[in-house]
Amino acid sequence: AGIVFKDYESAFLAGYIAAKTTETGRLGFLGAYDNETVNAFLYGFRAGALYAADEDGTAVNFETEYTGSYVDKEAGRSGAESLYNRGCDVIFQAAGACGTGAVEVAAEQDKWIIGSDYDQTELAPDNVLTCVTKNPQVAVNEIMESFVRGRVIGGKNYEYGLKKNGVGIIANNGNVAEEVYTAMETVKSKIISGEIKAPKTMAELTAFSSAL
Repeated sequence: AGIVFKDYESAFLAGYIAAKTTETGRLGFLGAYDNETVNAFLYGFRAGALYAADEDGTAVNFETEYTGSYVDKEAGRSGAESLYNRGCDVIFQAAGACGTGAVEVAAEQDKWIIGSDYDQTELAPDNVLTCVTKNPQVAVNEIMESFVRGRVIGGKNYEYGLKKNGVGIIANNGNVAEEVYTAMETVKSKIISGEIKAPKTMAELTAFSSAL
């Protein structure tokens, strides 16, 4: 049995918050590798930001960096410095342990950063805007319960997104404006209902942005 997480759905929410928070209109994405898995975060993030900008009648621009590693903290620092130097005031990092270096730079430059996989607020309480999360325990518990109940679980993939709480976003840590967080919750409900379909590929992102 395979488990697939819809990280692009939680990334959409991160992009929405980022676009509602930025003052420069320039948002950065720091990924580990230029591949399908990492870029699903990127496309979801951009779509969420474009959706928010369309709501507000504003414009957002994007910058992207890849670290070439999930573990090189210095590569994370270098990537974040490059993005902030190009005018980004909010960065979304999806680079594993590299991201901790990026969080350090955010604190040093007093800029916003969005964490991934778990709540990273404690790393920089004044600069971690929010974090997207992945909840593998939800998927494992549900699938193992099915197995224990005698159901055949093998031979297919199980998808876990916002609807099944396989991915999500942390409770407001105090850094997101309350009205923005409330609006994000409405967007979240629209993704869960299917009214909004978060993109996971460049083709889907292109179609999504064209429809705005």
